[in-house]
Amino acid sequence: MEPWERPDGTSLDPALEHEASRRGGAPFEEHRLGPDDGHTQNETSIDVNGSTVIAGWNQYTDGSLDMGVGRSTDGGHTWVSSALGGHVVTSDPAVKSGGGTVWYYGYLAQGGAGGNDIDIYVRHSSDDGATWSGAVDASHNTSFDDKPYIAARGNEVLVGWADFGSSPAKIRTSHSTDGGLTFGTSTILSVNSNSGNGACPVIAPDGDYYMFWRDSFQDSLWVTRSSDEGATWSPDRGIVEMNPLPSSLPGGFRIVNLPCGAADPITGDLLVVWNDQAFGNPDILAIRSTDDGATWSSPVRVNDDAGTAAQWFPW
Repeated sequence: MEPWERPDGTSLDPALEHEASRRGGAPFEEHRLGPDDGHTQNETSIDVNGSTVIAGWNQYTDGSLDMGVGRSTDGGHTWVSSALGGHVVTSDPAVKSGGGTVWYYGYLAQGGAGGNDIDIYVRHSSDDGATWSGAVDASHNTSFDDKPYIAARGNEVLVGWADFGSSPAKIRTSHSTDGGLTFGTSTILSVNSNSGNGACPVIAPDGDYYMFWRDSFQDSLWVTRSSDEGATWSPDRGIVEMNPLPSSLPGGFRIVNLPCGAADPITGDLLVVWNDQAFGNPDILAIRSTDDGATWSSPVRVNDDAGTAAQWFPW
């Protein structure tokens, strides 16, 4: 039986089952993190380490777009929120715990290597998200970089993104081993795939790096692995075909078909999820590898609703 399956073959995360039972079906608390000023806040990113929860979001203001950040040290019951500042145009937040009191916040911002181009920036916090460092350029190029995600472990930071300045688009990565103070030259990972989007970096407990992404030309998920802290990477290869959702759903919801991966902190088993319509409706599918990504299970449906409700964005 797979870890995310019930004995009857349907799917449920045991941690969620325990939480639902503990709460007796009571709803979760709801808190407003951004300012109630009539402007939009969107594209949220969130991570948890112990009782500390850090959230990031796009925070629109009059004439500019900043990065909002919310911090809770009591498991999400109370929050303190602010804006990072430092750039006029920003977007696409990516928040990640490095363990202990170390946190990282990645995002897009204008004003990189080319002056007005869009680069990937990373800030770090060493006091559990109370304060944040200045922004460090992690991409160092003049291309159109988009949709960064980060993985972290202590002072190691792995960043992945799509480079739309090339045709077809490529997946790039850069990494830091000094807590985000400096980043090396970026590397193109999508050598064999036709077009890359939705880079998702993972750092396994044994120290190996993984990068997952979608090849939008072949409608498939791809992976590559590094066993030397990003110095070299294995040849990228497709691991599963996709049946992507349309670009919009009823109600006007904009959809992108991007993967999200994780590694079990104890066993190192790899899990990748994405939205897919292989079973007839917009569902969340998952695959698992127990051998460092060499082989993968068949996709299983994660959501267990019996109707036709749409599911997407399994971050």
